[in-house]
Amino acid sequence: KVVLSGLGFAAFPFSGLLLATVFGRLTDRLGRILPVLLFGITFSVVGNTIYFFMADKNFLVAGRFLSGIGNSIDGAVMGYAGLIKGPG
Repeated sequence: KVVLSGLGFAAFPFSGLLLATVFGRLTDRLGRILPVLLFGITFSVVGNTIYFFMADKNFLVAGRFLSGIGNSIDGAVMGYAGLIKGPG
């Protein structure tokens, strides 16, 4: 039970760690944030829905992992905001 709780808490930042650079590169390659933003928001909504309506404890880990994927777009959003703002 303790191990499953630990996996549930660790799944969120672990998925963000894995995919934050992927989303950043994808945003740079596309030159647009909208597709990446929609992808991240979709994963966040699906993951939080699974986490909220979990029928099994294993869904807790899956829901947290998917939510972390959705939250890993933060770096891409900040980078894109810097590009829009420009220097100074």
